[in-house]
Amino acid sequence: MPGERPIGPSLTYIKSFFPSLTNLLQGVLVRAEQAGVRARSSAPKSSREERIPTMQRILDNPFLLLFLGVVVPAVLYILWGVMEIVQIPIAK
Repeated sequence: MPGERPIGPSLTYIKSFFPSLTNLLQGVLVRAEQAGVRARSSAPKSSREERIPTMQRILDNPFLLLFLGVVVPAVLYILWGVMEIVQIPIAK
């Protein structure tokens, strides 16, 4: 309805209550926007996509992490067990 006040605090109320905070946030947004413009303008103009680093590809794959988290300890414990069995003296 026209002329009806919105429910809850308005943005102007918040701006008047926290003037230094709003100035700080506006400055941060402006700097981030300028940095984004600089980053985009300095990017190479090649059509080739950037190669994703190998470690990032490994850490981004939860199933590979699950597999490695199960297999690596299993293999280490099996090797440890084999080493312990080999060290047992032979009975006479």
